[in-house]
Amino acid sequence: MATMRYILSVANRCWWAASVRDRTVTRRDLPREGKDAVESTAQRAATALAELGYRGEGLCLALSADNVLTGRIDAAHLPRRERRAAMVYRLEDELPVEAERLTADFLPVVAGRALGAAVETDRVRRLLDALSAHGIKAAAVCSETLLAAWRACRNTADQADYVLVVGHDAVQLLRIAEGVPVGWQSAADAGELLRRLEADLL
Repeated sequence: MATMRYILSVANRCWWAASVRDRTVTRRDLPREGKDAVESTAQRAATALAELGYRGEGLCLALSADNVLTGRIDAAHLPRRERRAAMVYRLEDELPVEAERLTADFLPVVAGRALGAAVETDRVRRLLDALSAHGIKAAAVCSETLLAAWRACRNTADQADYVLVVGHDAVQLLRIAEGVPVGWQSAADAGELLRRLEADLL
């Protein structure tokens, strides 16, 4: 997953745009207007991003966790040519969706494996089209959970092994290795995830 200087989160009722420079995050909130206000909010997102210095470069689009599919793949013996396509097809084996229907990105390889995050392209097509119409280019798509984990860990002196992210509808548990998420689980409540964590540690 490439480093992005700009982030647009459309995960919750309140969208937000941010610039990231030298680990400093400058944020602008963009409350949505009504249940179906993609186009008008895209316009306000473009304005907010412009105020942050955005000039049409690729940004990271953060979606709610329920829109993002994840899986770990074996990153060994990948072809040099079409390497990314080969990674997507390996990710397909971990997900209930065909590779042709996915837009995917991958975190850095750790111990020969990589965590992939993907969305079904058709589910976000209207959003991507609305953003594109206002000059906003999504170069990478990730989950708000990954952003929350990054914000929680980026300034810590000691490297975390696990990060627990509590959301409105679910709780996410990420396992961290070498500063990179390498595992991801979700449950309706923290108790279930903590029981899984205890079993994993034992």
